[in-house]
Amino acid sequence: MHQLNWSDLQFVIALHREGSIRAAARYLGVNHTTVLRRISIVESVVGSSPFERREGKYLATKQGLALVAAAEKMEDAQFEAARKIEALGDDISGPISVSMPETLSQYFLAADIGEFIARYPNVDLSLHSSIDFVDLDRADADVVIRISNNPPEHLIGRKLFKYDRSFYGSKSYLRKISTGEQAARWLGWTNDSDQPEWIRNSPYPDAPIALRIDRPLDRHIAAVHGLGLIFEACFLADQEPELLQLDGAMREPDRDIWVLTHPDLKDSPKVTALRQHLVAALLNKSNLMQE
Repeated sequence: MHQLNWSDLQFVIALHREGSIRAAARYLGVNHTTVLRRISIVESVVGSSPFERREGKYLATKQGLALVAAAEKMEDAQFEAARKIEALGDDISGPISVSMPETLSQYFLAADIGEFIARYPNVDLSLHSSIDFVDLDRADADVVIRISNNPPEHLIGRKLFKYDRSFYGSKSYLRKISTGEQAARWLGWTNDSDQPEWIRNSPYPDAPIALRIDRPLDRHIAAVHGLGLIFEACFLADQEPELLQLDGAMREPDRDIWVLTHPDLKDSPKVTALRQHLVAALLNKSNLMQE
C-alpha cells in the first residue's frame, strides 16, 4: 500500500499555492500530467480529494488544508537541514547564491561581482536579479541585498546607508518641454494614484502620469528614451549621460540598503566572504548613492 511521503506532499503544496494544475507544474518544473497523476495518488491514499475546483481554481478542502499544514512542516525541516549542511563547509568553494535588485546588479555592482568570482574561482555563484524580497528561510538565496526600512527581523547582516532619489528627464525630452513641443508628463509606478505625493513635491507638480511601469529598470529605460520624467535613484540616473537632474530638484534620502543572510548561514565561510565583499563594495561607492 502506498504511503504518503514528502515527494507526494510537494504536489499538494504546489497546487495549494498556485491554484491550477499548469501553474503547479511550472512551480515544480514538471509537466501537468505528472501533477495530475501525483494528486490522484494522494486522493487514493487519503480516500477523498484534498481539493475542490471552484471558479477555475483548485481550493484546498478542510482535509486538504491539514495535508498542506503537515507538508509545510516537512518543507521547513528540509530547508533547515539544507541550511545547516550548507553552513558546515569549512572552505570557500561550491554553490552559493545572491539576490539583489537588477538596478544594483546591472548598473552598480557588476564589476564587484566579477572581482568576487575571480578571487574565489572554486565558488559557483548564482545571481538572481529581483526587486522581490526572496525567502531566505526557503533557501531561495544565501545572501540578499535589499532596499527596505523594515527587513525581516530574524535575518542577520548589516544596514549600510540610505540612497538618494531625485527627479530626472532625458535631454531630448527636456528640450521639447522647454520649447513647448511637449508637455511635461511623468513615468509612474503601477500602484501610483493620479497625483501621488512625489509628483506634488516635484518641479512639475501639475504634470500627469503618462505611463505606469512596475519595474525600476524598465522605468529607467523608458525615461532614457524620452517617454516621460522620472523620480528615481540618483546612483542609477547619474550614470546615464542622457538623463539630467531637473532644475530646482533636490536629492532626498529614501530607504536603507541592507546586506542580509539567514542566521543558520552566519558561520559559513563562503557566505561570510560574499557578504563582506558586497558590504565593502557598497561602502566604497556610497558617495555615488548619497550626498
